[in-house]
Amino acid sequence: MKKKYLLIILVFLFTGCGTMMEPSRKTVTIQSATPVKAYVDGKKFIGEGKVFAFNASNRSRNGDEYVLLKEIGNEENVQTVYLDREYNPWSTWNFLFVYGLPYIVDYPSGGTGRLANLNYYMPDFSMKNNSNFSKNEEVDKLSKELERMKMKNEIKKELELERTKERVLKLEASSLN
Repeated sequence: MKKKYLLIILVFLFTGCGTMMEPSRKTVTIQSATPVKAYVDGKKFIGEGKVFAFNASNRSRNGDEYVLLKEIGNEENVQTVYLDREYNPWSTWNFLFVYGLPYIVDYPSGGTGRLANLNYYMPDFSMKNNSNFSKNEEVDKLSKELERMKMKNEIKKELELERTKERVLKLEASSLN
């Protein structure tokens, strides 16, 4: 009986706090303003649309590192959302008990790190919208240039008219003499 209790106590002491106290997976939500197809680590398809929720590995080692977003209808337009990680404060308790021995469980299992952010938002990165925007800019630029050219032509006509009036006045003045 004493061996059982001793074994349970040893297992508890040598199990890392970061591994025990944090869940191995957490739900991550990604919202994209652009309709996309989403892939975890560029491989595992998780869905298409504008909002995704999936269970990501909460461990810093061998965990999900990023989500690849490919614009629907233009799969060459790709954005990457890197999953933020942070130090798991529960791992600090390993140093307070048994001189850090449980850390040898936390470090290889990834219990020393955890997901820092569970909600991500990706603004519009659509190439279609951007190309329309640049086309609109170009149209505006050309319209302004056309207006300037019209103004120049009007100014030229007015100057020609003034010169003609001056010539007529000179001719009238010289004919009177």
